[in-house]
Formats: sequence, structure tokens, C-alpha cells
Amino acid sequence: MVSAGLLITDGEKFLVELPLHQTPGEHHFDLPKGHVEDFDRDFRGTAFREAKEETGYDFDSYKERAIALCDTPVSYIKGKQIVLYRLDLKKDEMPDIGEYKCQSFFPDKRTGKNVPEVIAYEYKPLSEIRKWLFKGYSRTFDRLGLFQESK
Repeated sequence: MVSAGLLITDGEKFLVELPLHQTPGEHHFDLPKGHVEDFDRDFRGTAFREAKEETGYDFDSYKERAIALCDTPVSYIKGKQIVLYRLDLKKDEMPDIGEYKCQSFFPDKRTGKNVPEVIAYEYKPLSEIRKWLFKGYSRTFDRLGLFQESK
């Protein structure tokens, strides 16, 4: 399975999402990302579609500014690969945290009720990217030679 994700940053801070059933803490956050449909393999389109679904915010007007951090999928966690894009925004282009609201719901295994995929958003220092994201990202960053200074 291949996912595509979006690292949204102003160069100092970056957006993290807290998935359902996670508690805030080190290595408990994710980036907006989701499954790439096999029929289209549109990695950039998937990254932006998932960001909109998971944040409720439409970043499409910035799509041409997104920089691919890898050209092909790289191993992320066992059985999964990811293609990452970095979206550099100006400080005044970064949405307020309160503007984000997950639009993606699924039935909770515990209750059967539809629940949001993402329950909270935060901006974290980009220099601490390895501290806050799931550990699979650090392995991916190592493979890509990214964010060495934040080890």
C-alpha cells in the first residue's frame, strides 16, 4: 500500500495531526496523508486531497509550490510506502489552528458510531520534527537524508 503526505510548514513550525485513539505526546502525531488509489497514482493530488479531507482546509491554491521530498514511494512502516511533499507557506499563509476540522469519518470499532479520523491539530517546531511524528517518519527521513539536524 502506498500513501502520499503533505508536510505543511512556514520554515519554523509545521502542522501535526492527532489521530483518533492517540494521546498527545512524543511520537503520537501524524502528517496529513492517505492511500493512493492504484488507478491514478497521482501522488501530489492524493497528498492535497487527503490534507483537505483531514483538515477541512483547501490548500489547492498552493499545489504548484509543493516540493517532492522523494520521487518514488519509500518504505514507511512494514508493508507501507509513502511519497512526501513539503509545502512551504509564508507565516501569514499558515491557517489558524482553529480553522482545521476533520472531514473524514469512519465507524469506530469500539462503538460503531462515525468518528473523525483526526481529533486535534497543533503546530510544532520544525526543528523537533523527529520528536513529534510517529517513529516511522524518522526511518523514512533517514532513507531520504532529511532533517538530520533534528536527530
